[in-house]
Amino acid sequence: MAEKQVSRRTKRTRKLIEDALMSLMLEKRYDKITVQDIIDRADVGRSTFYAHFDGKEDLLTSDFEQLFSSLSQQMDTDQGDNNEVFSTTDLFKHIQAHHGLYKALVWGRGVALIFKQGNIILSRIFERRLIRLVDDGEELKVPIPVLANHLAGSFLTLLKWWLDNNMPHTPEEMDEMYQNMVLPGVWGSLGRES
Repeated sequence: MAEKQVSRRTKRTRKLIEDALMSLMLEKRYDKITVQDIIDRADVGRSTFYAHFDGKEDLLTSDFEQLFSSLSQQMDTDQGDNNEVFSTTDLFKHIQAHHGLYKALVWGRGVALIFKQGNIILSRIFERRLIRLVDDGEELKVPIPVLANHLAGSFLTLLKWWLDNNMPHTPEEMDEMYQNMVLPGVWGSLGRES
């Protein structure tokens, strides 16, 4: 019983701190936000903050990592034809569903840190997807890690455009545009026809 209470309390405290940072990022630049600003907004003590996070960078990336980690698990279990391996519809839907968080992350001036983390996470997703398409010992024109990094970077650039322009297209339309831009390069890099 006590363990459940601690767990709920921990979750509530973390959420208070995370929400405080997100709301502050909508008001001012990320680099101008201090830990003191965050703990004042969350109404928690400094020791409580540091019991949950190493610093504001850890706090910023923790939400992003949790969201993309759950999405990564879902995407890794999806099966489909070769083109569906590169589908980003679920990513766009996920971001649309958590629009407030992503808007704060992208517009809150912490974008460089988020894009770095996002590129690492997405590169891993795309690398796993690419590995499924390649036979052992197959000669490739572009190494899989390089191609995965390209796919992740292209996605993040398109995502930023979508958020900056208030999501003028549906997730399905964004996925179709993304695939139209990257698939010819993917198939060419793998030495295959599309």
